Amino acid sequence: VDGAVVGTTGVVEIEPGVAEIKRVYIDPAARGRGIAPKMLDEALAVADEMRASRVRLESSAVFMQRAVGLYRSYGFVEIAPYSDLGRRVEDVISMELVRAA
Repeated sequence: VDGAVVGTTGVVEIEPGVAEIKRVYIDPAARGRGIAPKMLDEALAVADEMRASRVRLESSAVFMQRAVGLYRSYGFVEIAPYSDLGRRVEDVISMELVRAA
């Protein structure tokens, strides 16, 4: 925003055909400007470049309710924990989006 970095995310391959979106974060002062959906679109484009048919992420069901709502609006659904974090931390939910092959 106005030349300043206000958000970050990353995409990693966690197994063949499966990508994970990591740490979607928008600075609180920049929230509410439609940045998160744009970042999610870009992350999904990277997952497409990686030829991932499944995209996973982890979020907090308690602290990240708006983010979880955004993910659901894109078609992400809750799945069983797929990482150690999801098995160790009580309010972490795991989500997945199945993409066209």
